[in-house]
Amino acid sequence: MSTAEQYPNQPPLIWPEPGVYGTPAPPRPRRDWPREILAGLSVVLTVAVLGAPLGVLWSAVAPGCCSR
Repeated sequence: MSTAEQYPNQPPLIWPEPGVYGTPAPPRPRRDWPREILAGLSVVLTVAVLGAPLGVLWSAVAPGCCSR
């Protein structure tokens, strides 16, 4: 059995202290819109540039599916 001498310190609190739920949340950090737009446009441009040649290569290499 455990005694009070074995555990001299109180265990840490699991739940927040009273009154914590009424405090407002900290403000969210500002987003860097130009960087996000530039990243999105670069992805779209890369897919568009690589898509056409890969489509031509696929049509040349892939076997015909429904030829008789």
